[in-house]
Amino acid sequence: MADHQQEDQQPTTTTTGGRTLTHHVSGKSMLCASLAGVAIGGPLFGMMGFSFLATVTLLLISSPVLLIFSPLLVSAVFVLVGALTGFTAAIAMGIAGVFTLAWICREVERLEVLVWVVEFFDIFVRYPIRLASRNLLLESIDLGSAL
Repeated sequence: MADHQQEDQQPTTTTTGGRTLTHHVSGKSMLCASLAGVAIGGPLFGMMGFSFLATVTLLLISSPVLLIFSPLLVSAVFVLVGALTGFTAAIAMGIAGVFTLAWICREVERLEVLVWVVEFFDIFVRYPIRLASRNLLLESIDLGSAL
């Protein structure tokens, strides 16, 4: 019986790191591994073939439609490429503008930049708010006196 087990095992060699290792794998293990591979790989191979066949069929069916609408599709592609080119140019210009502003801020002393920012805020933000609130107050006084 021990001789039968010895005959049933087949030696396999594996080389790793310059060393050769010998493993004994039984024929039953190899048969089970092969059947498992066929059981898993077979349906996957079948689905791959079905997917390829469906893709080719749909391409053959839709090719006349593609030929009929090709002028429209080509012009749509040109419009899409032009739009993407425009967006890319806008992004590049925006990045260049940000880098230019950063360079200007580095060149000018920080204190002068802060003074400029405060003056800008006073002129374009705070003054219009004050003016609007003053006008609103005057209008409310006029409305109150009219009642």
